[in-house]
Amino acid sequence: MSRNKVLEGGRILWIVPTYAEQQRAKALKVELDRVVPASSLDHCHVRGRGLALAESKIRPAWKYMDVANAFPSIYLPRLWTELRRLGGRKLELRTRRFFADLNNDEVYGLPEGAASSFPLFNIYLASVDARWAGNAVRYADNWATGNSTRLRKELLDLGLTTMYFVNRRSTPTQPPPQHPAARNERQ
Repeated sequence: MSRNKVLEGGRILWIVPTYAEQQRAKALKVELDRVVPASSLDHCHVRGRGLALAESKIRPAWKYMDVANAFPSIYLPRLWTELRRLGGRKLELRTRRFFADLNNDEVYGLPEGAASSFPLFNIYLASVDARWAGNAVRYADNWATGNSTRLRKELLDLGLTTMYFVNRRSTPTQPPPQHPAARNERQ
C-alpha cells in the first residue's frame, strides 16, 4: 500500500510521509549523510556546497539535463546494494525498516518530502558521480556535462530518464524518452 499525493496538474508525490515519519527521516538523514561519498557531484544537498559553486564549475559548451521523476524512479534493490556497500548492513536494514514502516512495498521509489531521500539519492548515484568527476556537475537531479549522450545513457541504465535544457533556466528542448519497462537487476 503506497501513500501518494496527487497535486493539481496531475503531478504525483511519491509516498508522502506523515510528520512523525518526517522526524524519523531527519534522524536517518544524519546517519546517511555520513556515508555519502566525498566524490558526490551534488552541490544541492551536500554541506558546504551550493549553486554558486556548481555554476562556477560548468564549462561554456556543456549541456543541461534534468532527471524526470527522479525519486519515484529509484530502483530499490540497487539502492540497498549501494547502501550496504557504503554504509554497512546495519544502516541498510534500518533504512529498509523505515521504508517498510512507510508501507513502501514497491520496488521503486524514494519518499518525497523526507529528509532521508536526498542522501539516499546521492548514494544511489555514487558510482556515476565517481566516474564523472571533473566532467559533470550535479545540483540535486539536474546535470551539466560536455558529453550528455554518454551520461544520459548511463543514467538510463539506472532507470533514470532525462530531458535536455538549452540552459538551466529554460524549458525542455525535447520530452523525456519512454521509461524502460523492465530494468536489469544489479548486484
